[in-house]
Amino acid sequence: MKTIFKILIILIVLCLIAFGVFWFFGQRGAGDESPFSDGVSIGDFFPFGTTGNTPTDNPPPGDTTPNTTSTGNVATQPARFWQISSEPQSGAIAFIATGTPYVRYTDKATGNVFESKLTLTGSTRISNTTVPKVYESLWQNNGKMLVMRYLTSDRETIKSIVGTLTKMATSSSEEIAFQEVKTSFLPDNIQSLSVEPTTGAIAYLVTNDTGGRVFVATAQTPKQVYESAVKDFNLGWVNKTTIALNSKPSSVTPGQFYFLKSDTGALSRVLSGLTGLSAIANASSSQVIYSESTNGGFQTSMFDIKTGAASPLTIKTLADKCVWSAKRSLVYCGVPKSPSSGRYPDDWYQGRVSFDDAIWQIDTVSGTTKLLIDPETVGVSIDATNLSLDPNEQYVILTNKKDSRLWGLKI
Repeated sequence: MKTIFKILIILIVLCLIAFGVFWFFGQRGAGDESPFSDGVSIGDFFPFGTTGNTPTDNPPPGDTTPNTTSTGNVATQPARFWQISSEPQSGAIAFIATGTPYVRYTDKATGNVFESKLTLTGSTRISNTTVPKVYESLWQNNGKMLVMRYLTSDRETIKSIVGTLTKMATSSSEEIAFQEVKTSFLPDNIQSLSVEPTTGAIAYLVTNDTGGRVFVATAQTPKQVYESAVKDFNLGWVNKTTIALNSKPSSVTPGQFYFLKSDTGALSRVLSGLTGLSAIANASSSQVIYSESTNGGFQTSMFDIKTGAASPLTIKTLADKCVWSAKRSLVYCGVPKSPSSGRYPDDWYQGRVSFDDAIWQIDTVSGTTKLLIDPETVGVSIDATNLSLDPNEQYVILTNKKDSRLWGLKI
């Protein structure tokens, strides 16, 4: 019994000592929320122990602190080939402001606009206007106007919103960081849409049971410029007065490629009868890079409109993976390294096939090609699409189709 009594006394003493220590440190933390001397507070051990501000993905309207992501805590000079957006995006534009190259892009989940200097890592959110689940964004080249497209909850109605970035000021002398996106709606269920980079004119296609009609809207005032019994084609501005009409490419259907004059409605055929035809023209509408289906694959050629001559290129890719230089006879393309046999371009459009691309430069006059980068050498797999150039043509901007993230390449 004496032994048991001694053990109980010892336990009681130990408990009193433990309680005293806990009370002493608890008093130090009460009132001023000061941590322990080694920098660890009790709250650090429990998820409910922190009462400070919790960061959110979407600051409330009027918040003057931009949401910024960067490599580490400090923006640094990027590698020659680097990931620009940390999340999936739906469309981007590179532009020059105060002599510095920038890129702006639209977050796919929220429709928020982000901006990044092409000379530094990291992106800053510059708008707080939310448009959920934007699957496509098309920009004017000044980075101030865009069209955002999304499906409504019924998964059948396509909405197209014209947005203009405008500054919001808290006073006459102070301007807050976020910009408002002033919006207006275009007609529902536009099948194809293109923004002319310089003027911001919008060409779009609407269809009904009898065919399709092409409209051109300047300052949201639409004018019908063309009507056809054919309704399955894609639009793309070639220059200020010319719109390209490309029948939707398929490996089982001969394709057509036309030029449509936006001012007169005159239509001229450029290419026809090629299965799986996809094409892009240079700004002077003198040359066309096009791809067509072959037996289990595809090939790429250059077409000279003046002479009517077509010549195969040494690289093989889809025209959707290319962009023309606006200044020289150069084309930049994502080129699949080892494409598997399939029905192209259908399998790629529908996501049944994903490519591992290298980025090439092609001179359409001399025929020479130059490998710019193989992303796999830096541990990245890229299926390139939506390529574009900055105005000085020092950078290629592209989307990785595998995850919709934006990448930059210093040429």
